[in-house]
Amino acid sequence: MHALWLIELTAAMAIQGPIWNRKPTALPNRMIKDYWTYSRQRINQWHEQLHRIKEHLDRPGAIRRAALWAEAQPVIEEILLSEMLTRYLASHTSFLERTQLDEDAHPIARNIFVSHSEARNRCLHLMLYAPGLPVELSVHLNRLRFLLERWVDQILGCMPIDIDVLPYCFSEEQIEEARKSQFGDTNEISKRLWWSLLLAGLRGNISGQLDRRPNSPRLNALIAQQVLGMFHFEYFDDFGLLKSVRIQAIEATTSDTDAQRNDDSFELQAPLNTLLSKKREIHWVNRLA
Repeated sequence: MHALWLIELTAAMAIQGPIWNRKPTALPNRMIKDYWTYSRQRINQWHEQLHRIKEHLDRPGAIRRAALWAEAQPVIEEILLSEMLTRYLASHTSFLERTQLDEDAHPIARNIFVSHSEARNRCLHLMLYAPGLPVELSVHLNRLRFLLERWVDQILGCMPIDIDVLPYCFSEEQIEEARKSQFGDTNEISKRLWWSLLLAGLRGNISGQLDRRPNSPRLNALIAQQVLGMFHFEYFDDFGLLKSVRIQAIEATTSDTDAQRNDDSFELQAPLNTLLSKKREIHWVNRLA
């Protein structure tokens, strides 16, 4: 599984965010523990790869620097791409901790966020100080970093206002700008269109230039599986796909109506012969005409 799919997962979660935060539930302990386990394995793998690449790049007179940077590209891209999911999940679990719904998930998610940030800093240090970085690759990685920082702030800024996202954002100004655009006088259709255009713009800007070699396909798939397993099965349809906001709103309205009907009495309020009388039938015909 390529890390680009983790961005798609984060975008789907962000679109569903208003409903998830309207009916928050505690996360399953097994899922959050497995998320920590697989994330730690992936982070340790990143550190080992970056350390080995840096050692070879620092050797004097290295003649394989171009090949080493080609080997480092999928590692750096994966660290930058997967950071969006890490920050979003840490923000969501901080909300659960503050509302006392789940006090165990946030320390784990925050620990992964801190470790992920350390790996990101090693990537930036490698890009700045390691010798032999091609100009084209330097421009591509720096542009990717900038776009993802802006997109992370857009996603976090569109989360509900009662969620503290500042510890996990890059720029407070971007958060305020995203909140103003999201909570202005716009309807639900405009918000959905805005999300679709934002995601399409991100795909168009980064997907064509990414290295197609997945660095940690197995661990990325396992992490995505654990994140999906953290949320209640009611948010998914029979095919395992996330339900749209409209479908969930219709189901919520239907369930409320059914609950009201169950509270009502099933006894007829009028005699049966009155309900089936000819006079009542003529009355309905006249209304239809």
